[in-house]
Amino acid sequence: MTDLEKAHERRLAGDLDTAETYCQQVLAGAPETAEALSLLAVCRAERGAVEAARAPMEQARSLAPDSAIVAMHLSVVKEASSLIDEAMEAAREATSLGPDRFETWGRRGDLAGRLEQFEEAEDALAHCLELKPDHAGVALRLAGARLVLEDFAGASAALDQIGPQADDLPEALQIRVAISHRNGDWRRMQAYAERLLTLMPDDPDMTGALAYALGQQGYYNKASRIFRPVLDAEPDNARHWAALGRLRLGARSVDEARECFSKALEIEPDNPDANFGMARLLTFTGDMQDAEAYCRRTLEADPDHLEAFGQLCEVSSGRISDEELERLETLLEEDSRPADQQAIGLFALGDIYHARKRPDDAFDSWSRANEAKQSLISETRPGYDAQAQASGTQRLMSAFPAPVEPATAYDRKTMPLFIVGMPRSGTTLLETAISAHSEVSAAGELPAMPFIIQEMLAWMRKTGWKGGKLPAERLEAWRQTYIGQYDSFDIPPARFVTDKQPSNFLAVGLIAQLFPEAPIIHIRRSAVETGFSIFRRNFTAQWPFANDLGDIAHYYGQYAQIMRHWDRALPGRVNFVQYEDLIDSFEQELRRLLDGCGLDFEQQCVDYHTVDRTVMTFSATQVRKGPTASHKRGSAAYEHRLEPLRDGLRANGIIAETGALTGEEAGIEPVSARSSGDSARRPFWKRLLGS
Repeated sequence: MTDLEKAHERRLAGDLDTAETYCQQVLAGAPETAEALSLLAVCRAERGAVEAARAPMEQARSLAPDSAIVAMHLSVVKEASSLIDEAMEAAREATSLGPDRFETWGRRGDLAGRLEQFEEAEDALAHCLELKPDHAGVALRLAGARLVLEDFAGASAALDQIGPQADDLPEALQIRVAISHRNGDWRRMQAYAERLLTLMPDDPDMTGALAYALGQQGYYNKASRIFRPVLDAEPDNARHWAALGRLRLGARSVDEARECFSKALEIEPDNPDANFGMARLLTFTGDMQDAEAYCRRTLEADPDHLEAFGQLCEVSSGRISDEELERLETLLEEDSRPADQQAIGLFALGDIYHARKRPDDAFDSWSRANEAKQSLISETRPGYDAQAQASGTQRLMSAFPAPVEPATAYDRKTMPLFIVGMPRSGTTLLETAISAHSEVSAAGELPAMPFIIQEMLAWMRKTGWKGGKLPAERLEAWRQTYIGQYDSFDIPPARFVTDKQPSNFLAVGLIAQLFPEAPIIHIRRSAVETGFSIFRRNFTAQWPFANDLGDIAHYYGQYAQIMRHWDRALPGRVNFVQYEDLIDSFEQELRRLLDGCGLDFEQQCVDYHTVDRTVMTFSATQVRKGPTASHKRGSAAYEHRLEPLRDGLRANGIIAETGALTGEEAGIEPVSARSSGDSARRPFWKRLLGS
């Protein structure tokens, strides 16, 4: 290396004294070496001797006015002198004089980033990376600039360019976590956060990110355990208390969540996360006026809080002021937040237009919201796979072709009571009425059975099991998994515990073997009303069919097919009620269903809306009112927009008005619809086997 090269190398290593010594050695033999003069000026400026840097810098500029390196060094000296704008101009001059020099583009990109001129920073760093495609530092800075510009695909591409080493760089993993968060890709966010924590085990931000990703996937208890040390390290941080409160609310620990939100508000009364968390909690507990007040407190603290707008619309049934509507409309026009956040605002906007009887505006807003949700589809957040859904439906029907004698008895005092049907079909209404009974506890949408079904399908693939009677040890393991969730969710003991997880309709055959005497009630609603109600609600990624009318129709067809199969394969096993009949003859139908469960009639079941209880679903506000016929024809104003749904239902063999399958035998009412009287009080397995 020459002395000049050694000077550059030592300066980059931070050894400014040695670098200056090498520069002086060069200048001793060649005093008009412009590059050595300008580098000497840089060393002095970076050491804080700005005045001593001026003379060699001016001399270098006079000797080599067209030198890209000298211009770049001038930029460094100007920056050290706090003349940032002049430093930026010198950096631009350097790239103009040396368009093929890596260091000049890097300098310009870094300065543009410091000045928050991110488009220029992105352009300069992209040039830089083209010149040295494997330079990790530039790739990281380019990814950061693109992240700020919300070019998430470009940010990922910049990191991908440096290959597998990106997974070993904390900065790269932090960017990956941020990209995953912005894309709503929770599984990837979890994986990157876990990887980063192996490199930086005590990083509180990544611990919080991991807990957030787990919470978004429904692992609330695990997320709470992971996040707790972050809170313990900063017990006076209101934001941390609000975050833990949200996780505890997700885990249905309402009292713990209330304590967390209250603590956050003691520390910081205007904290938007805590105010919003309290608004959600009060919605679930039925305190709608207080929930509305907390929504508005949230918006006072953070006028751009889209989730608070969404919650406000829910608790007020879409009736908000003109000023609030104008604010939301403006926010959605201007906002550039992630698609899932935009969707929250657009679903709310649709509900407001719906309340104001502006059906076309409402439907347009819901459509935009669903398009935003579909834009989030990725490798780890897949969209609806109609073929896979149909294949899974056929496998389950083949696995349970007929009733079998239970392998083991279930002798627990607490018995599950399953309410199955499509989402938005009335499952919450039915559960709320039945759980008002003195011998019933409401558990809402429990997560265990969908997990068990997936585990069973994996076990089938592994073992080659084709159907029939399941092994006793398998049943016992799955039974313990299911019952174990009662303790996790602090469900009060009772003779019956309801589970209204809609997707449990897939599991009826398995339920019949796991819990031979457990009541199963199937509620079915008009397919058009069900599909329309799904389309206008902000479902999570666990329901990928919910964002397209054609996908909704296909999923409905799969549901109808498997429910007809259960009715034929397990005659009398499932009690059936049509939602519209329940609304029209509420007490009569409810008496019949309670009787089918072996429960005596209690008046509070009819007066369910007066019972104090927590409801943690979309229907939390609706079930505070009695049954009303207006719910039967909620789609009337939208007939002209729902043809794709009707066409899809017809293509899948569904009668739109009732939800029944068409065909020679498909329209027959389920045989269980008439089950009542003394026969319904006999254990289900005895009725199945005719004993």
